[in-house]
Amino acid sequence: MGKGGYALAGPVNAIVTDPIDPQTFYAGTLGGVWKTIDGGANWQPLTDDALIDSVLSLALDPNNSQVIWAGLGHQNFEYENSTNTDLLKSSDGGATWSPVRLQVYPDGNDITTVATVAVQPGDSNVVLASVTSGFAGIYRTVDGGNSWTRVSDCDLAHHLFFDPANGQIAFATCQFQGAPDPVLVRSFDSGLTWNPISAGIGIFTDDVSAGISPDGTVLYFSDASDNTISTWRSFDLGTTWQQTQKNGPRQDCFGQSHVLLISPGDNNTLLRGCDSVYLSRDGGATWNHIGADLETWQNALAFAADGTLITGNNHGIWKTASLTGSPMSLPFPYTLYDFPTYPAQQLPWQDLNATLDNEALRQQFAVDPLGSGKLMGTSFFNGTIEYRQGVAEQTRPGIGNASVFGADGTGYSFIYYDWGKWWSRQVSERFNLWQSPASQVPQIWNALASYPGAGGWTETPFVASSSSPHVLLTGYSGTNGIPNISADAGQTWRPVQVPTAFFTISSIAIDVNDANGMWLLGDVVGGHDVIDISQNGLDAHPTWVTCPVPGLNRLIKTDPSADGSAWIAGEAQPGVGASFIRSPSLLHVKDHCAGGIEDVAKGQLSQLLPNAALFDVAIDPAYPQDLYVASQAGVYASFDGGTTWSAFTTGMPNTVVSGLQIDTVNRVLYAATAGRGMWATQLPPSPANISVTPTALNFPDTLIGRSAGLAITLSNTGGIDGSVQVGAATGDFTASSACGTTVQEKGSCTVNVTFSPTAGGKRNGSLPIIAQGKETLVALNGNGLTPATAAPLAPDFSLSANQTQMQVGVGQAANASLGLNALNGFKGAVTFSCAGLPANATCSFSPSRADMSASAAVNVMLTISPVQTAKSQSPFRSVPLLAAACLWFALPRKKKLLLASTAATCLLVIAGCRGLGPNPPILVQHSYVATITGTSGPLQHAIAMNVSIETSEKPK
Repeated sequence: MGKGGYALAGPVNAIVTDPIDPQTFYAGTLGGVWKTIDGGANWQPLTDDALIDSVLSLALDPNNSQVIWAGLGHQNFEYENSTNTDLLKSSDGGATWSPVRLQVYPDGNDITTVATVAVQPGDSNVVLASVTSGFAGIYRTVDGGNSWTRVSDCDLAHHLFFDPANGQIAFATCQFQGAPDPVLVRSFDSGLTWNPISAGIGIFTDDVSAGISPDGTVLYFSDASDNTISTWRSFDLGTTWQQTQKNGPRQDCFGQSHVLLISPGDNNTLLRGCDSVYLSRDGGATWNHIGADLETWQNALAFAADGTLITGNNHGIWKTASLTGSPMSLPFPYTLYDFPTYPAQQLPWQDLNATLDNEALRQQFAVDPLGSGKLMGTSFFNGTIEYRQGVAEQTRPGIGNASVFGADGTGYSFIYYDWGKWWSRQVSERFNLWQSPASQVPQIWNALASYPGAGGWTETPFVASSSSPHVLLTGYSGTNGIPNISADAGQTWRPVQVPTAFFTISSIAIDVNDANGMWLLGDVVGGHDVIDISQNGLDAHPTWVTCPVPGLNRLIKTDPSADGSAWIAGEAQPGVGASFIRSPSLLHVKDHCAGGIEDVAKGQLSQLLPNAALFDVAIDPAYPQDLYVASQAGVYASFDGGTTWSAFTTGMPNTVVSGLQIDTVNRVLYAATAGRGMWATQLPPSPANISVTPTALNFPDTLIGRSAGLAITLSNTGGIDGSVQVGAATGDFTASSACGTTVQEKGSCTVNVTFSPTAGGKRNGSLPIIAQGKETLVALNGNGLTPATAAPLAPDFSLSANQTQMQVGVGQAANASLGLNALNGFKGAVTFSCAGLPANATCSFSPSRADMSASAAVNVMLTISPVQTAKSQSPFRSVPLLAAACLWFALPRKKKLLLASTAATCLLVIAGCRGLGPNPPILVQHSYVATITGTSGPLQHAIAMNVSIETSEKPK
């Protein structure tokens, strides 16, 4: 799905640039590795076919720019690396990739975060990689990645690099396991052994950074403590240090290590990236704020070959080429918390995100239940994102958690913080829950100040009822989470008393068919998961059932096809000694837990996804046996209720799928990914679903020798044509069907039944109708009257038609003759109306008012016409002008015959060209049942008419 409004992108974690070509550089993102060869105007994903999660780090081989290393993992995000791959290596500029595994870890930990990769200058076989989660440390290979050795237990080594002038020397920032403070370490044997070199320069937190100048002569180090930041440099590779900045105003990265970059042309020019971008031209002594418009965390900084500065942040990638001139000294009104401001140097940053489709969407997104095709996604970094006709636009900035639609199409979005208000500390203006009426496109949001979690920072689950337009349910996460419910679309809330003292409520659900059915999924103190289930959740004092569920569970959804049934997606309980090894878990809860809990993932799905968690499940209400799961390895599907599974990823990149939703109206499955935006696939049309209405006909009392008629409607709400067979009526009844053997998708037809009593008293019969193999026996009941027993009949009239079907062509009208007959001395006037036609067709009657005072029978002409719309000017209206133009060019020849011939030729060419346009329209038939009603005072009679209206439409 494309972007609209402005370039909307997700986090860029790493950047490397080609040392020769300034237009070529690479970005490591939550959606894999991307490459541009035109300076960022266009991006190409390189790892869509590789089974990987997020790319956290990149390294370009300094000895061969065609060799690229990518370190996998997530930093401060919701998903961990789930594959049996720690690194990717490409030897052809990213065209193809090979997976690289560090090792099988001794503690059974199978989750890695490779924060940094460095290739030794002069020897491409020597590579260092820092792992900051699981069995953390620095890993080293001397054979190009075939085998690895853990050479240091250094933790949190976010900065790891070689001396560009001497490949035997390497540096890293480390937090050694068990040590209170981080240090800077150095190796003189290409990373085999390490020793601290930062003693005495004051390191207090893990918010540290280090870098070396491109010529290898100046080593920089900076550390942050509380509200200040200091900068140090060394001219002897870290043996001695001098402090250039002391207790400067700190830029906050919330405990993350910040980025430090030295200019390739000036060893005194430094760039620092954290909450923004800062520039120093005096070796770190003073700094200027140059990224005020970027407004988010900066994850990577790099220089292109021509000196262009590039930054990757949580909103994408940007560049500027303006680092010349003196810094401005005027203060810039930019406040982060209560820290002092830096002077600002305004730079023109260029947005490079137009084709970088790496948006990271969270699990809970929503599809408009009314069938408009509108979606709302939620991004951790871009807040609420609305999708309309495949175009994405941010409609509510901030840190988003959940987006939902109510049953009436009203949108709700849960936002932690509005970024702008957050930075300026306007917390009193911060709301968690926002509401947007269904009629507003694009979304215009109103804050629900009465929401019980307003002003809090919390991963609060939130849902809206799909059957009741005003019921909302939320459950706080965090210690002693208490769910709250609203029955008036969020205007007022009340706490819900549940039997379980949840430590964390991870997911909640309202029964898809009943707003009273509520499910709460969470864990209790001690870690095991339970679900609380209520069938009367809207009551002031609901009753609950509690049952334990195995595993580590993430999401619960109720089954639309089975009352009391739900599906829970997550991961199986890890085994002893393998505390981080995952396997999928998909639990089927039956009959409110009374029917047991089955893990359908234990069979084939566990074999297909041996090391992946499940994040979501979608159940197709049209085909209840069709299940789709979102996993760390894409979408998987089962078409037999979970017995067998297969990948359902054709056309999708290999990436983490965080959430799934089905548009049941348009039959589309949507997948939100954790790094590649939103994806959609068309599902098979829903099966034929033919209803018979009514299932019993009760005719008015009718004289022997007379007749009365009533109609039965067959309606197909399915997505394909359905078969139908109308049998013969029994008793004193006859049936006439206008349906044939098929009821079209989304169409209807009528069966007219006539009652002609042959004797007095109760007369009963039946009519068999078989639709899609299922028989409905329509009961037929009437009462026959003999002249001797019949009471005097009141004046009345009858209404009939000479046909029961009408065909309306494009731009044409159709006619039918209606017959009025006076009964029992009727002498009134009858007026007419029709219903059941679309807006592009009208009914008219001639006469519009039939007076039967002087006649016992009157014929009325019914006309159904298409609505006339404004037509564009016919191309033939311009024919005289075009012909005149042709004659004008012919006049200099002064030949009358040639003049006439030229005009005729132009006319023929113009007329012929009208038929050469692309995509000529096609004719489409639409079926309707029109109800024709005649009314005279309290008397009213109606007949059904099957109407087929032909329209001219553009091919899809």
